[in-house]
Amino acid sequence: MATGAYFVVIPFSSAEDGEFVAGEPFEARTPTGALFKARVAALNSGGAVAFSRTGDSRLGEFGDAVVLGSFGATPDDLAPYLSA
Repeated sequence: MATGAYFVVIPFSSAEDGEFVAGEPFEARTPTGALFKARVAALNSGGAVAFSRTGDSRLGEFGDAVVLGSFGATPDDLAPYLSA
């Protein structure tokens, strides 16, 4: 079983109409790494969120996401982005 903790960053930018556009999510090895990468992504794209999930990647089963940090401009409601 490949159960473990996964640390993910989602960068965000703003479309011309002001809506948020999520960039391609990417992983980090540690929570500290995810926070660092989210800060850098926010500087480059306008905003980013770092979060963690625990689960089994082979089965595609994950628990609820836990937001580690949010930087820059991000949506107020992150649920649609974290539930994938």
